[in-house]
Amino acid sequence: MNIFEVTDIVQVKSKAELSMLMLAHFDDQHIVFTGLSCIDLLNANDLKDKYNLLNSRFLLIYQFQNLNDHKRIFYALALSYGQTAQSFGHLFESMTWFEAEVSRNYGVHFYRKTDRIQYEIVSPKAKYYLEKDNHLLDESQVELCSDYFAPLSVTGEEIEVPIRKFDSSISDSKIRFNIDEDHIDDVAFDFDFNKSKSIEKNIEGKGVDEAISLLLESDLPLKNITSLLALELSEYITSKVNSSAVKIHRMFIYEIFCALENLKCLERVFNRSSFNEVYQILNHQVETLSGLINITDIKTKDDLVKLINTEDRKWVYDVRDRIHDYQDVVTDILATVEGNKFFLNLDNYFNSNLAALGFSLKSMPLQSYGYQYNIKKYEPFYEYNDLAKAEFLALKGTTYELLLIRLKELKNTYSNIIKICEEYPIIRNERDTDTNITKSGIFLATTQVSSGEVSILSYIKEDGMLDRFHLMSPTMANLKYFSKRLKKFALSQIACEWNALGISEEEIIK
Repeated sequence: MNIFEVTDIVQVKSKAELSMLMLAHFDDQHIVFTGLSCIDLLNANDLKDKYNLLNSRFLLIYQFQNLNDHKRIFYALALSYGQTAQSFGHLFESMTWFEAEVSRNYGVHFYRKTDRIQYEIVSPKAKYYLEKDNHLLDESQVELCSDYFAPLSVTGEEIEVPIRKFDSSISDSKIRFNIDEDHIDDVAFDFDFNKSKSIEKNIEGKGVDEAISLLLESDLPLKNITSLLALELSEYITSKVNSSAVKIHRMFIYEIFCALENLKCLERVFNRSSFNEVYQILNHQVETLSGLINITDIKTKDDLVKLINTEDRKWVYDVRDRIHDYQDVVTDILATVEGNKFFLNLDNYFNSNLAALGFSLKSMPLQSYGYQYNIKKYEPFYEYNDLAKAEFLALKGTTYELLLIRLKELKNTYSNIIKICEEYPIIRNERDTDTNITKSGIFLATTQVSSGEVSILSYIKEDGMLDRFHLMSPTMANLKYFSKRLKKFALSQIACEWNALGISEEEIIK
């Protein structure tokens, strides 16, 4: 079966389309490879707007370059399986990827470059060979890698290439394809699923209630927010009504979870830096907020339900008072960082702390301030000559700007928590009466809060079991977009950003 077709026109599939197709096809393969995507197109703002490609994630599987007419055709897989390589690791055990950008130096690349690892198809009608890493050799000393040397005497001969990080043999996954005249045909993927399983794969086949417990037990970033969203989904599919009311107290909990995630991001950035005082302040805020909501005790669905159904107003206002104090502290930190020559000039400090910045992106999408990825026009990725340093986070701007945005995100989250307390009564809304019948079909559950967005795309069978479970964050699950495009699916406004989207539930559901 042809999973990809090589065409002259590169077709861009939106994240939504890819996700839906993933649910509809190739049940036995667990992942669906469908639709073509060119990473260069993601850099064009007009095309991004046209195809709703705002914060889409793609993992480059392989690239084919037709050297005769100098065309590059990219094949990509949308990452609907969670926001970290951790949850996607059962596919590519040794591969990594970064936010909003293809992992530049991993994958199967079909072009010739003597200073880095590559595979090359010289010409469809000539000699085919695969080249090893020659970065230590002069151009005149280029040698072919005997392990992968594969000249084709006739067209149509099958080529098998391992999909792995080039300096590691951990993954046994392979890509197989035929070359027939001037195009690639009969592409197939053999994946090794034995080494590890994603949280999504573990959840499939379970009920939503059990899925919540599995999420809470996992080490998935945003697990608390995702678990709360899954709880909303559970209530939605078992309730008599076809809409999910926006529950103010739950939005309060969502915002606290978001504040904690933002704090963890900043805490890691400042850890081991010369600004130890800032780290201590942030660490204190993390520990205090975690203690106020007893976050370490939230291990099951019942624990989560107990938290969101609390009617202890004193507790609510205790949290508010702490947040009010912390807001002033964050304002002071922001004033310290903004314009500080240390942060402006010593960019190498942040480059040496990629793990911290990586966590900050992977755990919380930057969106409150209209921050978009892929705005920068990237250089062709085969131009990089230092693979180690090429493992960076693709951002428009500097890490200094990222730090400012992250601090503003936290300040904005704190502000939302205070506004919720001041403008809305913090009371528990009664749950809709459960029925004995569970809704079935495809569901998109989305939460948009001050600085985080999480979506669960799931297919629930008639017996209430999850046949598919996909986490998307950041996601293209724009509610306006989906309300127009996916009318035939059960789309619930599980929780929306209170007073920001301006979309009524009726518009979403109908």
